[in-house]
Amino acid sequence: MSVACRYDDGSGEDAETLAGGCVPHRPDDNRCCRPAILGAARHESIAGQEELFGPVLPVLEYDTFDEAVEMQKGIELGLTSALISNRNDLIRRVLAESENGMIHVNHGTVPDNNMPVGGIKNSGVAVHSVRPTAVNFYTSEHSACAAW
Repeated sequence: MSVACRYDDGSGEDAETLAGGCVPHRPDDNRCCRPAILGAARHESIAGQEELFGPVLPVLEYDTFDEAVEMQKGIELGLTSALISNRNDLIRRVLAESENGMIHVNHGTVPDNNMPVGGIKNSGVAVHSVRPTAVNFYTSEHSACAAW
């Protein structure tokens, strides 16, 4: 059931709910929403800058691939990113420039059991991984999944 509402954290920075609901699970918590797709989110807004636990998918628009890469790099979080493309130049660029702990190419964002799980920057600041890579928690390790 679709609920027409706007994600609003009280600061006036909101995004339109395109699908799903955006009613907080707790009255005091605007960051835990029911599953929703948010449109009209701005890069500098709460929806464009912070991890919204829900699942919630904010949709941000961009005009060029360069702008999309800069938007991705222009936040303080870096848990995971995904790219769907058949262009090798774009794939290589995302793998080289992405500032995320997990990078997925032509693959969903579900981690592989044999790869490290965790973010960089201000994401995933708890135990980086339950896998053998946990010893490398304080490094900036990256992983990438690609399906051709």
